[in-house]
Amino acid sequence: MRQAIRTVLRQVREHSPEDFERLRQRVLRFVPLAKRYHVAGMWTRPHRVSAKWGYPGAWSQGVVRLYEAYSYKIALVAHELGHACTTESDYKRLGGGFDVEWEAELLADKYGYKWGFGRQISQHRKLNRSLEHHGLVPGTIFTVEDSQSISRYRVTRGFRIRFLGRRRTAAKRPTTKRK
Repeated sequence: MRQAIRTVLRQVREHSPEDFERLRQRVLRFVPLAKRYHVAGMWTRPHRVSAKWGYPGAWSQGVVRLYEAYSYKIALVAHELGHACTTESDYKRLGGGFDVEWEAELLADKYGYKWGFGRQISQHRKLNRSLEHHGLVPGTIFTVEDSQSISRYRVTRGFRIRFLGRRRTAAKRPTTKRK
């Protein structure tokens, strides 16, 4: 895992010195993650700081936890450092309001792609990522249905969730029994 961390940090420094400096300020250390967590990596920081802002990304110091036996180490490290690098202004530019967890995952991947790890993250996504947690990939169109309408969204190449439109569903009239 140490080699993967070094590789990712070296490439971040080459592609984006300002992101590298932000990571130097935020990431206190890398620590092993126990398998019992059922995830391969976590960016953790004091809850009181992230809860203050209402975003999971947090602009504070924290720890990157990584499962040592994980097969896709480069993609994992790049993604978790993407969480660490995410800023409040990233969320504001994203537009917000759809699903905070999916937005956080899109932003983490956006940083990974920015740093040149798109191919590794894409391969990792195809094999080992949870739709419920990580959300959808750029280019995907999806719908959300409620009792009155169906809304269509698209995940853009810029890792944003865009509203495409809404159509009303046929309203069902309540049935009444006559006596």
